[in-house]
Amino acid sequence: MSLLLTQHRILTDDFKLTITDEKGLHEIERTPGLYYIGIIEGRKSRTMVACSVFNNELACVISDETGNWNLGPLKGIKNNLPGKENE
Repeated sequence: MSLLLTQHRILTDDFKLTITDEKGLHEIERTPGLYYIGIIEGRKSRTMVACSVFNNELACVISDETGNWNLGPLKGIKNNLPGKENE
């Protein structure tokens, strides 16, 4: 399976992640990541791929006519196989 991916910037430079708990509103430190969207190459049916990379870990969701496949988070690539949702 080959993926055609394009890198996208989905967060602005001033993006902040906050939570509210019993002590009030708190900003959470976040690790910047890389974001990619795309398709499965060569498929005639509609496909969708979304991948993120944080701290050298890869996580993807791959959707095709058979369902959604979750990949990750994975450290490195070798010896890692995707798992189908609900299995």
